[in-house]
Amino acid sequence: MFPGPEARVRAVADMGWPSGGMPMLTTAETARDLLRLREALTRINSGVPRRHKVVLTPFWVVGGPDYAAMRASGCPGSRDCRYHELFWHNSSGGLARAPYLRGDLRPHYLELFHLGLWHPEYHGRSHFDATAWVDYLRRGDEFARYYFGRGMTMYYWGFRDEETNSTHSLHCEYLADDTAHTKSVAWTRSWLAAGLDSFQRFWGYASKVTSVPTHHAPPYLGEILAASGVLAVEHNQLDFVDSIPRFEIDLDSYLQLGGAAAVQSEAHRQRETLQRRLADEDFLALQWHSQNALASMYSSQEAELLLDEFGRTVDMIRQQFPGVVFVTASELAQLKAAGVTLHVPLHVSLYVLCVCPHMYTHTHTHRGVAGVMGELLLSAQLPRLPAPLRRPPTPPPPSGPRWQCAWRGLGSWRGGGGGRVVRWRGGNGGGRGRVGGQQQKQHL
Repeated sequence: MFPGPEARVRAVADMGWPSGGMPMLTTAETARDLLRLREALTRINSGVPRRHKVVLTPFWVVGGPDYAAMRASGCPGSRDCRYHELFWHNSSGGLARAPYLRGDLRPHYLELFHLGLWHPEYHGRSHFDATAWVDYLRRGDEFARYYFGRGMTMYYWGFRDEETNSTHSLHCEYLADDTAHTKSVAWTRSWLAAGLDSFQRFWGYASKVTSVPTHHAPPYLGEILAASGVLAVEHNQLDFVDSIPRFEIDLDSYLQLGGAAAVQSEAHRQRETLQRRLADEDFLALQWHSQNALASMYSSQEAELLLDEFGRTVDMIRQQFPGVVFVTASELAQLKAAGVTLHVPLHVSLYVLCVCPHMYTHTHTHRGVAGVMGELLLSAQLPRLPAPLRRPPTPPPPSGPRWQCAWRGLGSWRGGGGGRVVRWRGGNGGGRGRVGGQQQKQHL
């Protein structure tokens, strides 16, 4: 992940690239990128029915290397070299430091959440094999050392070549390509627990869905995820958790390989194929990597082209499939599993504090929803914010007997039954988002 195009060109000139050619145009978001994304999503959602408002679900990487602390431990070269982390829940992250110098992006991340434009879920703790990386740093891997010295991690898909020392693999944090770093069940459980805890500390709610980095997972991971409260995994088939099918609408690689003409041609092909998928499937996740929205590696015309084609795909879905409803990853998983996003006893009256403007969060008075009599108010509880971002206190609930019910993250009621669910992907570390169920009858 290069801080900018100059660093990418310089690194390849110094070291070459193991597979030949050039690495992908991979970078990290800037405050301006997040502002552009906010403006683009606001524009795309302007004037459309609530059910057609796009909401992204970024699959969130909660931390990354603390290079300064690792250098202090002896990295690279020393046997005492240790992996140290920076988490979003207690720091401004590695992106605030050299060579990225993005500043503290946390207020921008939270703003997108509070505007209802994205609702993150858990992706990973490091995205790469940190144990293999530390071993390569200790033993003198030339690529690992070169990029470490410049505040980067050399992430490469390939097996380590002991003879030439020219390639290594940091493919996935759970499942090592290098058999010397095979993970145990106990290690995986401990590693995942710390990552999920950090996610909840930052966002204020527990993640219910995940996308495994590179979709590369050991067979026992599903049981550990389910025991941790995760309901579903995108794309992987694992025991104990549901699987959400996906369709890629990424175009950034086509821009690098073939320019604007390749982007437009591939976007047209994707939309034709997507129409067939949506006609046949009730639940579908659309993968849209964050790189499609990060402008620092592209010209202004190229950056606008990628966002424009995303908008065209959204327009096609709305026009060709008017019954489609856009939902979050968590809602998609719950709808797919049970047809509803919240279960309550049918004889109770509920009061749920409405404090969040997310797409399906609203106040509704109804007498006769599935036998529930009385006032029904649906909403969500916001995560705890840093002091400058906190909202004013919410007024007390109306007088009279009420059941008090609150939960973290998005809660909503929406259509069950047939229809289609699509999810968009974007954001930190490759996030995402979605679309869901035709409104035929109301469910809790």
